[in-house]
Amino acid sequence: FEKALHELPKDELTEDFYIDFAKFELKSQEAERARTIYRLGLSRISKEKAKRLYDAYLAFDKTSACKEEIDLLVTEKRRTHYTDILTANPINYDAWFDLIALETSAKDFNRVRECYEAAVSHVPPMDNKRFWRRYMYLWYSYAFFEEFDVKCPTKANEVYERALKIVPHCSFSFGKLWIFTAQLHLRQHDLEKARKVFGIAI
Repeated sequence: FEKALHELPKDELTEDFYIDFAKFELKSQEAERARTIYRLGLSRISKEKAKRLYDAYLAFDKTSACKEEIDLLVTEKRRTHYTDILTANPINYDAWFDLIALETSAKDFNRVRECYEAAVSHVPPMDNKRFWRRYMYLWYSYAFFEEFDVKCPTKANEVYERALKIVPHCSFSFGKLWIFTAQLHLRQHDLEKARKVFGIAI
């Protein structure tokens, strides 16, 4: 196994090789070496081609790793699952919500923001209000995240302003978007801006 690892080209070492090598180490009571081999394989093989290796590592970790490592591995597996769905269909807004919820639970605000930005960049392909409703909830959720989680009302206002610019108001509009924008200004005690938003909406 070690000779193959050092002498064969990396692209010739399949996930089966790393799985068998790790199993051999486990039989030899070498758990840490097995962990190193699993991680080496996962670092060398793309996620799309290493699903069985990922599953084998997860099963191994359940018996030997701490809870934090297991949680990280499960999170990464779910992240890959949602990413695969969105690669196939980037306007699957329910999958975007699932991915955002996953990133929010990890409390990495930068990653959450990146997810929102990626999600809202996929505008519905037709000017039909029915297709836009679910998409608009991404914008509302994004603004709430900036205001209540990040505690940055300025960013939240920027999100609402961008959303207002992207909606084709000549064809249809969304009352909730105008109301949420005005309510943000009211929470900031800016009555004049709130009144202006309502005036434009009307």
